[in-house]
Amino acid sequence: MHDETNRWNVTTDRSLDEFLAGDDSDEADETDETPDSDDGAETELADTDEEEPVTDEEESLSDEETPAIERDTATEPVDPETVAPAVGTYRFDPDGVDCPRCGETVDRLWLDDDEQVCKDCKDW
Repeated sequence: MHDETNRWNVTTDRSLDEFLAGDDSDEADETDETPDSDDGAETELADTDEEEPVTDEEESLSDEETPAIERDTATEPVDPETVAPAVGTYRFDPDGVDCPRCGETVDRLWLDDDEQVCKDCKDW
């Protein structure tokens, strides 16, 4: 059963393949060229040494019109004491754990207002 409205539901585990463009990923896998193929087809990597032609839009930009990028902050060291530690937003417990708000036993909890709760109690 596939519910299209919940296709990208954050609480459901997904394969990275599902995020690729198009629904014909199985058909595309069958027709992809492999490096071991014997048909002598050249790959796009052979064309990477050639420069692409410059468009009129790119020619109209000069160095004076392009905003400068500030790089001073990238060279300054950051004091580790001033950086806030990373906070986990998700917890998985294969044995199940009770949601502190509703009491339902679930295997996944999500951070909501400094409390880990089930997907139904989380304010998405």
